[in-house]
Amino acid sequence: MATTEARIHRRWRPSRSLTLAVAIVALGLLASCGTPEVAEPTQPATTGGTPPTLLPHMTKPTLAPLLSPSTTTPPPTRSHTTGSNRSAPSEGTYAVGLTTMAFTDSTRPTAARGSNPGRETRALVTTIRYPAEGSAGAAEGKLDPARSSGPFPMVVFVHGFNTSAARYDQLLHQMAAAGYVVVAPDFPLTSSALPGPAVEADVANQPADVKFVISKLLTENDQPGEMHGLITKDKIAVVGHSDGGNTAAATAYNACCIDTRVKAAVMLAAEEKLFPDTWFQAPSPGQSTVPFLGMHSDKDEVTPYDNGKELYSGARNPKYFVTIVNGNHADPFTGGAEAPAAGRIIVGFLDGYLRSDSSVLARMKSDANQPPFKLES
Repeated sequence: MATTEARIHRRWRPSRSLTLAVAIVALGLLASCGTPEVAEPTQPATTGGTPPTLLPHMTKPTLAPLLSPSTTTPPPTRSHTTGSNRSAPSEGTYAVGLTTMAFTDSTRPTAARGSNPGRETRALVTTIRYPAEGSAGAAEGKLDPARSSGPFPMVVFVHGFNTSAARYDQLLHQMAAAGYVVVAPDFPLTSSALPGPAVEADVANQPADVKFVISKLLTENDQPGEMHGLITKDKIAVVGHSDGGNTAAATAYNACCIDTRVKAAVMLAAEEKLFPDTWFQAPSPGQSTVPFLGMHSDKDEVTPYDNGKELYSGARNPKYFVTIVNGNHADPFTGGAEAPAAGRIIVGFLDGYLRSDSSVLARMKSDANQPPFKLES
């Protein structure tokens, strides 16, 4: 029986230059879809508390197929057009391992989500992809980490509002195949993988979630276990899309929320909304400016393009802004035609600043000026 998917993204928001002239117009992004895809596992490996049960994900015609995290066994075999059997990009060096951990922050509460009562803690079910032994392009699963080639830089990815980490499986795989430990939490009040209506106001609490997840992964890195010794502690980046991009920006650049362990940041279709006006202050003594990469479609129907340019304009150098000509809000980052090339630009930026590879950075700049992309820096 057909089902109707809830609105994936928050309402459209006008740029600041228009806010005095027009009222905010709610744009419902409704999509009809088929039966649920494979459900998330209900018993992920737990650290610090019992995780919530993730809901089955629903497909949306314009988005990439979904991939379920795995805890102890590889995902079931599926066709090459879906999830874990998608081939790695040609530039991918590594097979990609996949695991899930659940972290609970006992120091901060979670507000109610519709009829679901609030909690005294914040639970973060987190999907982790990592470079693994085996042939590049192999199916994702519970693979042996490529320890002999490590340790590796870590990327924390922040999903958008009322969607989930699984929406971005292609991009997350691409980064991991390029030699990154990629950590993607489902946030307790904004992920569509959790029950109840999403609460956009809770985005303001997500930078603290990102900090908590970074700390938990670094602890896992230091003790015996599957993540032991995989992470280069001083090479950490944040990447986020939409409200997740706002979260990533705040974690790197807003005085409210800065985590000085973050050494590079990528904001996809992001803006300043939901955080105080304390952006891009001078770094503290001994701290370097965090390199900035923004990517935004000029036809974005959810987060106005001008808002992304405004965020970029306040950033300090080194900074880059890539316009995706005629692109929309989600497709360039969730499996659309532009997605593989967008992923290469993101990986090139990360390689340039987390691995200090100037040749890759130069290639990234060239790639970012090939249609449909236009680069400012």
